[in-house]
Amino acid sequence: RFMNPIALIGVTLIVVGLLLTRRADVRTRAGQLLAGLSPVSPTEALRLAALRGDSAPYLAIKGSIDAPEIFEDEHHRPLVFRRERVSIADEGGWRVIDTAERSLPFVVSDPSNSISIAIADLADGLVVVERRWEGSVAELHAAGREYQRPETAALVATLATSDPTRGARVGLEQISNLDRATAAGQLVDGELRAGAGRPLVVTTLERADALRLLGGEARGRLVSSTLALAL
Repeated sequence: RFMNPIALIGVTLIVVGLLLTRRADVRTRAGQLLAGLSPVSPTEALRLAALRGDSAPYLAIKGSIDAPEIFEDEHHRPLVFRRERVSIADEGGWRVIDTAERSLPFVVSDPSNSISIAIADLADGLVVVERRWEGSVAELHAAGREYQRPETAALVATLATSDPTRGARVGLEQISNLDRATAAGQLVDGELRAGAGRPLVVTTLERADALRLLGGEARGRLVSSTLALAL
């Protein structure tokens, strides 16, 4: 037999609430790490790692973003990382339906040394000002954008007919090789990674601005996740 529609809605809301809570936990941890670690230069970070021998310290470093190769966005900005998330409105929050990422190897450097960033570990620990478009599913469909998965295109087309006024959102996060950044992670063989139960954090904002952004996000996600779980 099919699940009762009310029960199905309840399960969906619980899943949305738990996902929002989990993402909030990562972002909260990122804020705690940025607040608790004093950034050092790449040269100083490598010196500290050498003094600790086999131990892989969790450090915050600050320097310039450098890369042997870049790619450009539609405005010809030189980028090393770009992430686009497409979301639709759900009861109590937003559900991500498509994610597209493009990245190239990059380092955080000072005049003497550089430290590689483990891009594969860079998930919700990226802290930048998100550029965001918001509108309806009908407007999203009319834009004719390309998606990573054919199922996403089919879903958007279906909703544009059945529920055209439902909210839609496209969020863009990116890192340019013109940026300066603060990165926090476990330093292993000259590379900064997630480790020891802590995320890899990279922000192109000043630390105070990054903490304000994370604080505002945490309050919003707490309200959304609590509402979804309550419903």
